[in-house]
Amino acid sequence: MDRLPGILKADGYPDVQAFKRLYDDATLLVEQYNRDLAALERKAKGEEEPAPKPPEKESIRKKLRDMEAEAKRRNDARRQQTRPRSHDYDRGR
Repeated sequence: MDRLPGILKADGYPDVQAFKRLYDDATLLVEQYNRDLAALERKAKGEEEPAPKPPEKESIRKKLRDMEAEAKRRNDARRQQTRPRSHDYDRGR
């Protein structure tokens, strides 16, 4: 557990909370996709005409990529707004 913040920072997240927000958003998106797919399958079983196409997986992947890109943009903007602390100057930041 102590290494988790370091791992997330290495992946570009400023803290665990930022990762958790993105993870929760992605989870909601996947759950919505699964609900839509289940409703589509239920509807297809009740009809005799050809089953409609399932929701496109690529659009889900695109939304996830967009969410991740937005989180990284916010993180980068936040990094640029922070001022270096005095002890950072000693290290040649």
